[in-house]
Amino acid sequence: MIDLVSLPSFIRFSDRDAAPLKARVYPVVQDTTFAKLLFVSIFFMTSQFAFRLGIQPFGLLAIYAICAFFVITRPEWLRSIWPVLGVPMIALALSLWSIDPALSAYRSIQLLMTTLMGVIVANLLPPYRAMILISLCELSITGLSLLNSVVVFLPPAFDRGEFIGVLAHKNHLSHAVIFSGAGLLALAFYFRMSFLGILGAICLFPVLDATESAGGKVLYFLLLVLVSLFWLRHQPWILRQRIFAAFCIAISCVLAVILTCYSELISTSIEALGKDSTLTGRTILWKFGFERFWDHPLTGYGFQAFWNEPSFTREYLRAFVDPRTSIFHNGYIEILVALGLVGGGIGIALFVACVWSTLRWYLLDATITSAFFAFCMLLMLIASFVEPLLFGVHSFNHILVVLAYCYSVYARNGYEKKP
Repeated sequence: MIDLVSLPSFIRFSDRDAAPLKARVYPVVQDTTFAKLLFVSIFFMTSQFAFRLGIQPFGLLAIYAICAFFVITRPEWLRSIWPVLGVPMIALALSLWSIDPALSAYRSIQLLMTTLMGVIVANLLPPYRAMILISLCELSITGLSLLNSVVVFLPPAFDRGEFIGVLAHKNHLSHAVIFSGAGLLALAFYFRMSFLGILGAICLFPVLDATESAGGKVLYFLLLVLVSLFWLRHQPWILRQRIFAAFCIAISCVLAVILTCYSELISTSIEALGKDSTLTGRTILWKFGFERFWDHPLTGYGFQAFWNEPSFTREYLRAFVDPRTSIFHNGYIEILVALGLVGGGIGIALFVACVWSTLRWYLLDATITSAFFAFCMLLMLIASFVEPLLFGVHSFNHILVVLAYCYSVYARNGYEKKP
């Protein structure tokens, strides 16, 4: 039987993803079958697919036990990447000032365990292997969703006309489709079949369109950024730096314009596309989120405590925006309301540092693997303005951030240790 995960040795060390040997300095990397199975188990147990199947609690308990074993037996794995533990530990400490201390402490411990899942995977699998597994897992979710739309082995496949596949919400499926497109491109460029990867990514758009996610359609076109990163791999290092600097300046200008002309710009742009100017109530949620942040600006309401306690804001938003509302649809507002400036500010700063660390990794070795993780971090940086992708309990997005940070730190340490 062919092992679709294991690659021939000549591919691993070929020039198609070749970085200087000094960039390949990682801690204890075992890359065993157990490590691959653990990664796949973590991916599916942190997805809504496992939740809908009803097996998530049991699977997560088993993964918790494995994580605890590795933390006890391999404490050295935490030394160089200790900043990723900052937000869970701060959230746990701020539970003392939470409106629901017990819930915040419980959720903080779950976030800590989610973070440890990423740390352990980063020490068990090399980056290129993680990239391949992420790509295959995301593609499998998309494939299972398409199968469910035909066979309906896990009803419903559609929710109010919106395609949800094997997941619980259209936005989650739209993100899975986008990551599937990124995975297709990464695998195709890795195996020198770039045309097939681009064709496959284009063929995924009808699936994305079926979800009726306006935000997903906008984020889909960011796949062009990934293709650009692959192209820049073959350019001189100085040119890569200059183009990257120009890109950062352009992004900064766009953000400055958005912050300056916030509501007017969003309303005008969305209405021009024929969509609801409030982004299906998001701008209303953001307004209330900012107001609630100023109620407890230092320590916040407590990690994931705001939506659990009855309040006028919660009931108003559920009555006039969406009866299922339990998020502010903005990752940055969400963490600021939960942990205030003390925890939320540090959390956002750490996430930005993670994005910067991953981009530096790409600039240093310019491999397909580093380009893939750099793109994922840029995607999450932008998508978090409309979705709560950051610091999610049992969220693979959070694990992906931890993976990117760990791999980038290990790679950059390898450069710094060599003359």
